[in-house]
Amino acid sequence: MKKVITLILLTLGTFAFAQKTAQVNMYVLDGLGNAIPNSIIRVQNFSTGQGYNIEYYKTDHSGLASGTMNCTNSGFLRCGTVVNNCADTVIYNFTSATAVPTFNDTLVVCSPADCNFSISATPLVTNSLSYAFSHTRANNTGNAWYDFGDGNVWQVASMSSPHYTYASAGIYVYCVSLENCPTQCDTVVVTGTPITTCNAYFEIDSATIAPGQLNIVDKSTAPTAVTLSYLWYFGDTASYYPTRYPSHTFTSAGKYPICVTINSLATPNAPACTSTYCDTITIDSTGNLVNKTFPGFTVNVVSSSSGIGIPETYIEDFKLYPNPSSENTTIEYISHENAEIDVLIFNSSGKIVLQENQRITSGENKMTLNTQNLESGFYYIRLEIDGTSKTEKFIKL
Repeated sequence: MKKVITLILLTLGTFAFAQKTAQVNMYVLDGLGNAIPNSIIRVQNFSTGQGYNIEYYKTDHSGLASGTMNCTNSGFLRCGTVVNNCADTVIYNFTSATAVPTFNDTLVVCSPADCNFSISATPLVTNSLSYAFSHTRANNTGNAWYDFGDGNVWQVASMSSPHYTYASAGIYVYCVSLENCPTQCDTVVVTGTPITTCNAYFEIDSATIAPGQLNIVDKSTAPTAVTLSYLWYFGDTASYYPTRYPSHTFTSAGKYPICVTINSLATPNAPACTSTYCDTITIDSTGNLVNKTFPGFTVNVVSSSSGIGIPETYIEDFKLYPNPSSENTTIEYISHENAEIDVLIFNSSGKIVLQENQRITSGENKMTLNTQNLESGFYYIRLEIDGTSKTEKFIKL
């Protein structure tokens, strides 16, 4: 009786785990759909009752790898490959209903060119802590993962450009990972200050264009799609000029403040903004911007693209660092003479927030400004010597 039972059990066991031959046909393509020859495909066989085994196949010139594997009535096969540090895996399940399992599929991995992508972060005008992130490559397929550098990671669709708002100002290293490609990282400086979309600014041409004439070069800036309105004031009258390039005649020599205010209305891509910038011209016997012998002189506001209006200066190689700065800012420059220099810092509205005066010598000069008490934002540092000036922009963190 024992022998009969044993034979029955053996027969049932053989039937439960009957052997089949699975046919595997796998193509390996890059992200642009090109065949990748000589790639190794790793096939893992997880057949019920058989255990686990691995076989390897190589693709031919058409990117096809074919082979057979012994398997039982049920289980699954896992096929995968790695090319240029990019991987893909597919899984095929089979059951007793499948007479001869045939596994036809395609593995898609990136080529080196497919992994060449660029990343960027652009501040949004609507919120000083918000940035628009993006990535670009020839074949934007698959998902992307954005690590914003503050502990938050987002998964987005391939063509998405996420907008992200940081909780506070700071310097963050953000990283972008695309499917099957190495990660790329960059740094974003979040100032946490209101973003100025327009900046009023002009420069005074210290060279006399014609007797009794002086040019002021408008260098105000704003986003391309924004329409600006101008208002000029020349300091000797209550009259204002609501145009970009006015001409004004002074009746006598002297010292006059000149100001320009620019305004823009809100648009879908930029908030409304206003900005004012002022400077002073002096006409006397020692600072003859215009010949003193003339009873009056005329100031012409011109475009920066007019080819004139490059200020004469006694200062060269003006450098400032670090930029952005959190505490002190160092200035280096070369002076052409021994003189007194005025150092002025303007905020984005044209207001002087810091001013120093020093005696300097001809040649290389260096000084350090204590800027740690300034609020975070954009500023201009201007050096003035004998009526000429140099200006540089810097960011206070």
